[in-house]
Amino acid sequence: MSTDVELTNELYSTQNHSTKWPRILDQLYPICNADYAGLAVVEKPNDKGADLFHTFNSMSTNLDAETEVEYLRDYAHHEVKHFEMMLNAPVGKMIIDPDFDDYDKIIQRPDVKFSMENMNIFHRIGIRLNDEHAYNDLIAFQLRADRRSNFTEEEIAPIKPYIPHIAQAISMGRIYDAIRQRYEAVLSMLDRVKIGMVLLQANGVVVLANAYAQEIIDDSKQLQTTKTGYLKATDSLMDVYLQSRLQLLQSSTDISEKYIVRLGDDSENDDLVLELSPLLDADGDIDSGFQGIMAIVVDPNRPFLASHESVSTVFSLTKAESAVARLIANGNNYNDVAERRGVSRETIKTQARKLMRKMNVSTRAGVIRKLMTLGIPFSDGLD
Repeated sequence: MSTDVELTNELYSTQNHSTKWPRILDQLYPICNADYAGLAVVEKPNDKGADLFHTFNSMSTNLDAETEVEYLRDYAHHEVKHFEMMLNAPVGKMIIDPDFDDYDKIIQRPDVKFSMENMNIFHRIGIRLNDEHAYNDLIAFQLRADRRSNFTEEEIAPIKPYIPHIAQAISMGRIYDAIRQRYEAVLSMLDRVKIGMVLLQANGVVVLANAYAQEIIDDSKQLQTTKTGYLKATDSLMDVYLQSRLQLLQSSTDISEKYIVRLGDDSENDDLVLELSPLLDADGDIDSGFQGIMAIVVDPNRPFLASHESVSTVFSLTKAESAVARLIANGNNYNDVAERRGVSRETIKTQARKLMRKMNVSTRAGVIRKLMTLGIPFSDGLD
């Protein structure tokens, strides 16, 4: 039995966006004729005898979050033995309540009574997802309490092909959590500056983006993040080129390799520039030698602060050219620069062409990219 391609793709998008799980669980539980679904990831303690602790829980949206919190706080301890049995079961095995105990005993438990009275849940089926040393995880599907029969084999069969994909999505999500923990501090710092930076998986899936980069992507007509998490150009031909550069970096072992991708055909108003470079974790600090791509996103229509002295000295610009460069870097188009400088647009274009030749660039975005090499330009209002 096959899986739905779109739903499978959405499953893998959760590795970067765990907030998507509730809506995806909403799509999964009807496949096995269930009424609810839940997902749990539990850390294995280093010390034997220590309590297990949850690091991630997600529920279908038709389960009330406050009621679930009350259940976990006041009633979950009644099913600890069953939960541990579930987490030690063979991966992929589907376990139903009668595997733990007979119904007469189950129905008398306080946790089961609470579930029936407050969440209308009785029959359940659970599946352990991964066999890992550091953690355990499972997905559970529940039936309404007023349904008198448990899951049938015919109902269970359609959900089985999705289980390996759910397991892989959870596993990959943990890798990206490690990546986020390592790079979040850096990218949070970049939120304070006028630099957009995106951390990509080698195949182009966005792992993490700082706020400034996300703002550029959200506002841009040239760049987008797809529902499945891929960074793509909106123009099909430009996207072919972008993806080809990503593929070249994917196979590269040279940490110094770099590609510049310009998106857009309007050198004055609506182009973006991506500077792509490989990110190699050869020592396995993140996970199994993670390989990814760092993308610097440059939007010439957004302010970028740079020192007048640095610009003049490094690129041998005249005072007028340096002033034009700084105005361009602060998001001004040629008309704006002309108005600010009190000269004609043609004069500004002439000065811009000269300064671009000196800086060895051909667009406003190129000017900003060059200025980025002078140091980190902190945004307004920061010490």
